[in-house]
Amino acid sequence: MDDSYIYKDAKLLYDIPYLSRHNHSEELVEMERFIRTAAAEGLACYLLGLSYDSNASFCEIETTQGLTAEDPAGERLVQIASLYISQFHLFGAIGHRGSAGSC
Repeated sequence: MDDSYIYKDAKLLYDIPYLSRHNHSEELVEMERFIRTAAAEGLACYLLGLSYDSNASFCEIETTQGLTAEDPAGERLVQIASLYISQFHLFGAIGHRGSAGSC
């Protein structure tokens, strides 16, 4: 399944598609805060989309190919996600709000 199908009904913020399986407002707010902060720091270009699986209670964060958690931009995205998203999947790992070091 390609990403265009996954995000066909998604909202857009800074041209980044994001959606919540059950359209839960708290999930949408978490993703919007993450996207706004990433964009303010010039990192929006690395984001392909976010999808919150309401049933599993985690947010899948898709990034551009080749970006890793060890890259400065990747490290910062993990830090930002840890500030705003309750539980997320990024760079092949699960993270939680408060799990990354201070920025």
